[in-house]
Amino acid sequence: MARKKMTKLEQTGLTAIFIILACIVYVRKVYQPQREKFVSTREKRAKLSDEVNSLKYRLGSMDEMRDSIEKRKRELQKIRDEFAKSREIIGSREDLSEMLTGISRMAVRYNLKIQNFSPVDQPGGGGEESPEWKHSFHRLIMRGHFLDFKAFLREIGYLPKLVTVEEVIVEREDENRGLKIILLLAI
Repeated sequence: MARKKMTKLEQTGLTAIFIILACIVYVRKVYQPQREKFVSTREKRAKLSDEVNSLKYRLGSMDEMRDSIEKRKRELQKIRDEFAKSREIIGSREDLSEMLTGISRMAVRYNLKIQNFSPVDQPGGGGEESPEWKHSFHRLIMRGHFLDFKAFLREIGYLPKLVTVEEVIVEREDENRGLKIILLLAI
């Protein structure tokens, strides 16, 4: 059998087939694994980028939390300082006896005649107060003249411990005896 010479068209077709086969082999053996590595690397990069951003957010949040905690600590210290100052103003239960004695002496100094000075239950049925802040209520019934009473009330306002007048009842008696004054004091 004799060999037949290939035509130009057959040679070109055969060359094209070899080039196509070479490209397919190249794509499957070289390009495809590289592409898969590239895609895998890109996915890992995206995942790491998300983690880094998450850590940045957490660190930012931690800084904000740290700042918030410091701010709350400063506020707490300020409240503690105010509480300590208010305790100085309010006094303790041990100071109550001295306070009541001082109020009695003050009334006598302003020519007010004390008829009754006694503790009473909290008006209004009480409330949800802590034991540290619970007021002691006292009813003071006295007789005297208006100007003396006015000076007495002014002096109560200058007391070093907190004393509030919760209720005032003033009744006019006869000309000679002046006024009947009933005070409810919260100490």
